[in-house]
Amino acid sequence: MYYRFFTPKRHLTDKELVYFTDIDYHAHVGLLALVEEEQGFVHAGCGRYFLFSKSDIAAEIAFDVKDEYQGHGIGTILFNCLCTVAKSQGISEFKALVLAENLKMMEVFDHAGLPITKKYLSSGVIEVSMKIDI
Repeated sequence: MYYRFFTPKRHLTDKELVYFTDIDYHAHVGLLALVEEEQGFVHAGCGRYFLFSKSDIAAEIAFDVKDEYQGHGIGTILFNCLCTVAKSQGISEFKALVLAENLKMMEVFDHAGLPITKKYLSSGVIEVSMKIDI
């Protein structure tokens, strides 16, 4: 949660919960990653993108993979699936703000095979832009 929100956070507010669950599968797309365990399927992570405006062709992309499931390719799978959905919607660019210390997220982006630019902002934040082939 810290890497996603850049601050310690244990719970979402009611307003945040509505924002993150009001998905229309065009301007706001969210995908859930489930992993099969002995007790059944469990939530391992999620990925989503949000258009900056309804008519935009660039979207903010973000992920949250539970600690115990990181390093197993879940972020990469979610990223690839979001790219597929985005291409079908005419989106040509993903952008993300990433803490410089979030090496696992940067690894997902660096190994995605997309043209990428990075801009180092203040406070250890990197603005990442990735062109999606259409």
